[in-house]
Amino acid sequence: MNTKKQNKKKKGFTLIELIIVIAIIAILAAIAIPNFLSIQRKSRVKADIASAKTIYDATSALIAEGKIIPGTQLNTVTEIETNPNAKDDVTDIQGYLQTTPKPKSIDGGVFAVEVSGKEDSPVIKVYIQANGKDYLVYPDGKEPYDLNGDGTGTPKEETKSSNTTPAPSNTSASATNEKNN
Repeated sequence: MNTKKQNKKKKGFTLIELIIVIAIIAILAAIAIPNFLSIQRKSRVKADIASAKTIYDATSALIAEGKIIPGTQLNTVTEIETNPNAKDDVTDIQGYLQTTPKPKSIDGGVFAVEVSGKEDSPVIKVYIQANGKDYLVYPDGKEPYDLNGDGTGTPKEETKSSNTTPAPSNTSASATNEKNN
């Protein structure tokens, strides 16, 4: 009869064993959570680079069709410099995109496209405009830019060169940039 009482007392875990298990779980969580957040940040940056590549490709198509000519102005994806001599009436790049892409990694930012250079050799750059700054996203994409100002990296800001020649008689077609949240 004494053995039955002793068996009943030995069921369960002691307080020390539970504390050790909780400490091990806390250590694993402290290691895993920052890695998980880092993966999320990197995936948002990669999504922005993919969106910028899509904008770049759409802009290249418009240049190939003669609907955009190089200019010196940085325009959001809802505004482009159109060629007044083009046969089609193209008012914005949205016709080539299924949706208007929005940056995932910087809150309140918008994508912007700069087409500079000469008509026979244009240079296309895609930026994210946020907080009064322009962050080059594509075709560079080597160094990540700062995400929401959380200190995960220094913003990669590119200054515009002032020695670009303006495009002859461009008309600026603009559309409103509505937030589709």
